[in-house]
Amino acid sequence: MMLAITVRQALQDRYGATGYKNIRTALQIYAAEANAEVVALDDADDMSNFGLAPALGSQAGSLLLALRAVRKVVNPVESILLVGGNDIVPHCQIPNPVSDRNIDEDEFALSDNPYGTESDTLADYLAPPMPVGRLTDFPRGSADDFVQLIDAATANRRTKAARSRAAAMVDIDWADFSRQAATPLPTPVDWYFSPGSLLDHNRSANIDRAFLYFNLHGFPDIAEWQGYDSVQEKFVVAVTPDAFDRRYVSGTVVFAENCYGAKTGGRTPSNCCALRLVREGAVFIGATGLAYGSHVAPNFFLDDADALARNFWSQFLTGAEVGEALRRARAEYLNDANTPVTNPFKQKTLLQFILLGDPGWS
Repeated sequence: MMLAITVRQALQDRYGATGYKNIRTALQIYAAEANAEVVALDDADDMSNFGLAPALGSQAGSLLLALRAVRKVVNPVESILLVGGNDIVPHCQIPNPVSDRNIDEDEFALSDNPYGTESDTLADYLAPPMPVGRLTDFPRGSADDFVQLIDAATANRRTKAARSRAAAMVDIDWADFSRQAATPLPTPVDWYFSPGSLLDHNRSANIDRAFLYFNLHGFPDIAEWQGYDSVQEKFVVAVTPDAFDRRYVSGTVVFAENCYGAKTGGRTPSNCCALRLVREGAVFIGATGLAYGSHVAPNFFLDDADALARNFWSQFLTGAEVGEALRRARAEYLNDANTPVTNPFKQKTLLQFILLGDPGWS
């Protein structure tokens, strides 16, 4: 069984009582398709169904304790779905393992991993034993927008668009590492390199594929994903949010290594590629903060986001559901002896890559 958890007061504050009712109705329809139990952790009526008191607050720590209490009553639980963005169900703020702010400006690693744990050990936080996904709303969005997102998840449970093959868009400087990370993808892979290629609304049909892989530059307050032109010594636009059209990406699985690829706070589908992809019916895996890739020759071993991407594609394409594939990919990289567990870049990689979408996607 899946637990779909949310926070009633936060949803009502944003969307009103009627909006919350409509969202909850959509969630119940989704739950019937996904074999899920919907629980608002701060709702006394919901929690009383399990003989439990509601969460003491809406902070991540309080919600985590309430969720763990529910999991002890509802057994077995196979996955967790967080319903709402960071303003509804907050990311857990874990002190950034990379402590040098000249290297990494992020004070915290924003993570959903702890929601998939039963204990507060470092190993569980880095590679939680439970798959976790998130259906995220966004500021300035309406209740109807959120209902449509939930309805899309329900529709994908019933039937998904028949797509095949894979496409990849990467920075040319990272081509060798990216090809290694993409090894599990079905061939032939359509490769696009930046600078030189552009994916925007005029080229949406180019990414009518079942699997999309990105390894580009991302920035916290820039809508587009970018490549780097080493000749002109400047960043150039590679992917725009309007490149993603429901006709071509509904049912698509996307992994993006980009920095801030999954930074959604304060953003909308018009200025965030991840939110646009999810709105259009894709499932997305990306980093909430500054991300890292390999730093030694790819024929030796892959590191950080490159290793996680390769592990994910390998697990997903051999039959695991998307949430379980990401869970296994983390565990595989955690136990990869090429990089010690104490490595702060490895730790941040494991913490910050999150799943936006249904963890039961297959």
